[in-house]
Amino acid sequence: MKKILFCITNLNSTGGTECVSSIIASKFASLGFDVTFLSLVQGDHPYFKLDEKVKVISLFPLKKRVSFTRHFLTVAWKLRRIVRNGEFETLVVVDTTLFRYVATACMGLNVKKIAWEHFNFNSRSSTKRRGLGRKLAAKYSDVVVTLTHTDADYWRKGLKEINSSIFPIPNPVEKKLVQSKPSKKNKTVLSVGRLEDQKGFDLLLKAWKLVCNVNNDWVLKIVGSGSQENILKKYVEDNQLNKRVVFEPATKTIDDHYSSASIYCLSSRYEGFPMVLLEAQQFGLPVVAFDCPTGPSEMISNGQNGLLIEPDNVFELSKGILHLIHMDDYDYSEMSISA
Repeated sequence: MKKILFCITNLNSTGGTECVSSIIASKFASLGFDVTFLSLVQGDHPYFKLDEKVKVISLFPLKKRVSFTRHFLTVAWKLRRIVRNGEFETLVVVDTTLFRYVATACMGLNVKKIAWEHFNFNSRSSTKRRGLGRKLAAKYSDVVVTLTHTDADYWRKGLKEINSSIFPIPNPVEKKLVQSKPSKKNKTVLSVGRLEDQKGFDLLLKAWKLVCNVNNDWVLKIVGSGSQENILKKYVEDNQLNKRVVFEPATKTIDDHYSSASIYCLSSRYEGFPMVLLEAQQFGLPVVAFDCPTGPSEMISNGQNGLLIEPDNVFELSKGILHLIHMDDYDYSEMSISA
C-alpha cells in the first residue's frame, strides 16, 4: 500500500487550501492509499471533513503561535524524522513556503516530493519567504502542481533554475446532487469570501450602488467574515443601501446561499483558483466576474456560462450584473445549463 504524507501549516484553518487538500487526501484514502496529514501547528480539530482512514499528526500541537523561522532546524529535524520513520513514499507539500524546511529535511531521503502551489505566482500577497520556497520547490521537488495553465507559465518564465516538472491541475469540489435550479425570481446576487482587500468587496459595493440606481428590487448578499467588515458596512450605511445589501457571516453550510441565489458575482483583485466560482457553477448559477489573475478566464467562457469583466472596472461590473438581471428567461436558463 502506497504511503502518502500531506504537509500543511494548520489543518484547523478555514481556507480553500485546507478545503481542497482535505478533499484530495480523503479521496486517496478511500481508494486504498495509506494517508497521513501532518499539520505543523494544531490539526487537532480539522475544519473540513476528512475520511476516517486519514491519520492526523502535528509537529507543534500547542495552540500558541510558533515562530518557524526561529525554530527552523527543529522544524526540519522533526519533519525529517516523521518522513523517515513513517517510510512515506510521497510527500505532498500543500504550501510552497514550507519547502524552506522540506528541502533541508528530505536531503538524502528516498521520497517523492510534490509541491502544490495554491497562490497566483504574481500575487500581491507573495512574500520573500514564499519566493524562496518557490525557488527551492522548483529546484528540489519532483513535481510542482499549479492551479492554472497561466500560473504554470508564470513559474516557467519567473524562475531561472527549474529541475522539477510543472503541471497544472485545477482544484476540485466535492460532487453534490443539486436538486434545485436557480431562478431569477430569487432576485439575489450572491458573493462569498473573506472580507479582505483581495476579494474586492469595496469594488462590488460601488458597482452595486450603480445597479441600484437602475434596479429597485434585487438584493446583494455577501457571505463572509474579515477585517474589512466594519468598513464595508459603513459604506452601505452611508449610501443608504441597507435594504439592498445583506451581510451573512462565514459558514460551513454555504449550500443554502447558493441554492437561493440567482446570480453569482466575483469581484476579486486577484486569485489563485477561486473555488467559489466552481461552487456557484455546481449550482448552475450564471457568473459575472472580474477577469483577474488567475482562474476566472479558465473557468468562464465569456457569454456562455458567465461574463468576464475588465479587472477593477466598477462601471463595467455594474453593467455585467444588470445584463444578467435583465436577461430573458430562455437565455438565463441556457447560461445556467452551461454553468
